[in-house]
Amino acid sequence: MGKCPSSSLSLILPVFLCAQTPLPAAPDFETDIAPIFESHCLSCHNRDDAEGDYVLETKKEALAHPDAILPGEAARSYLIDQITGLDPAMPDGKDPLSDDQVDLIFEWINAGAPWPEDRVLKDDPPRDLDWWSLKPILKPAVLDAGSHNAVDVFIDRKLKEMKLEPVGEAPLHSLIRRLSYDLTGLPPRPEEVEQFLADHQGDVDRDQVWAKWINHFLDSPGFGEKWAQHWLDLARYAETHGYDKDKLRPNAWPYRDYVIRSFNEDKPYSRFVQEQVAGDVLFPGEPDGIIGLGFLAAGPWDYVGHQEVGEDKLDGRIAKHLDRDEMISAVFNVFQSTTVQCAQCHHHKFDPIKTEDYYRLHAVFAAVDRADRIYEGLSAEQMAERNEIVAQINNLKREQEDISSKVERELTARVSGIKRRIREIKDTYGSGKHPQYGFRSGTADTADTEKWVQVDLGKISNVTRIFIFPAYDFEGDDGGGYGFPVRYRVEASNDPEFNKHVRILSDATALDQPNPGLESLPIDVGPPGMRYIRITATRLKKESAGYLFALGELQAVDAFEA
Repeated sequence: MGKCPSSSLSLILPVFLCAQTPLPAAPDFETDIAPIFESHCLSCHNRDDAEGDYVLETKKEALAHPDAILPGEAARSYLIDQITGLDPAMPDGKDPLSDDQVDLIFEWINAGAPWPEDRVLKDDPPRDLDWWSLKPILKPAVLDAGSHNAVDVFIDRKLKEMKLEPVGEAPLHSLIRRLSYDLTGLPPRPEEVEQFLADHQGDVDRDQVWAKWINHFLDSPGFGEKWAQHWLDLARYAETHGYDKDKLRPNAWPYRDYVIRSFNEDKPYSRFVQEQVAGDVLFPGEPDGIIGLGFLAAGPWDYVGHQEVGEDKLDGRIAKHLDRDEMISAVFNVFQSTTVQCAQCHHHKFDPIKTEDYYRLHAVFAAVDRADRIYEGLSAEQMAERNEIVAQINNLKREQEDISSKVERELTARVSGIKRRIREIKDTYGSGKHPQYGFRSGTADTADTEKWVQVDLGKISNVTRIFIFPAYDFEGDDGGGYGFPVRYRVEASNDPEFNKHVRILSDATALDQPNPGLESLPIDVGPPGMRYIRITATRLKKESAGYLFALGELQAVDAFEA
């Protein structure tokens, strides 16, 4: 009996030791796992896209799929199945995960897939800026100097790789022709050809002669005209707005001439770029700082969306968005060869540009608008004085708006008090209705709903003139001309159904009519006699209550028995 406890301990001890053996440490979710999911998975498996009905933004969503992640059972988890194998299915359309990344996810799942409950992953593409297209242009080293020209080093190297021999030097006539066309887009003049040939006679330094003629064509006005056309194509330059109305741009030409002049003056490229993107801010008071902004305004412009529709309507706001998108696209397409506009709907698929980046750029251009600006004619001192005056005017306008708002608030309060007092007096002493109080129809949903009112004179009467009195909004704020139709006609008949012998006394159905206020509208009539008069509203007036038809009174004058 005394040995039993010892025997029992020997059996229990190994089990106890196994239970205390520590599990391998799980990869850290924040530093090891989350970056993999955010960089390689979340662009498809987010709440907006949810490819395969699977979302990987939170722990709850990631584990909602019954087989995707099985904590403690990585080998049975569908996620592991999708990211492993000879041709992994995921990430879809991208490079497979590295072996180290797969191992981290495998170990993480086997360790129980620890994931903080409050941790929400974000679709955050890698910010790898080590792209060839984003690096500054560097002048390559010339390894050997055996060629006649440094450029030829690279050509000769490639020719040798292809086991080809360079062609011989072109005749002088061909050289001057090529040079002139390349730099000016025009053939050389006969006298230029003669001089070029003469300069090569005798024992001369051909390099110096060649340099002389290169400078000759570079100094030609034709150089700027030739090469500006390529830049103007990039800048979307046009002398009309485009779109359906395609209105003229009478002041587009200064930007064209600015580009030509910039090429001819050999303006530094950095300055050329700055003037076209933010010249008015970077170079205030300098004409080229204003003219260069023609780059931003050179693209197509929706006249209808901006001018005829306006930003108070959805189509106008869409037009403004597309206009600013066009500016952003032009700046980045031209100066960085990057299609940044892709990121307005999703993170860029091929460049390190996020949607947030795009809309930050949109905010930069949001206040930019198109307008004619004075760019030349004033000295720097005059321009500074003008800018100061403009600033003062803007300040005064803001003060005026503040005063107007204050006065309007005070008047509104006073008017409300007066109206309240009027109602109190009426309630106390009573008041009769205005003669033009009238009666009105029920409301309609649309202005083109037809409504009519008919008057029975009691018997056939000879009427020489009819007066129509507009109604007055006695209880509301719509005032005189309340409910008076925008378009209408006045008819007479002896048939109460107006099926026969209908006579049109007045037809105002073709055009919208002005509101008469409280002025009566006379209509000359004359024989034959009539019994019924009908006024039909073919287009109703919009009042605060809705579309309706109202009249104060109809008066038939000089009526007597037939």
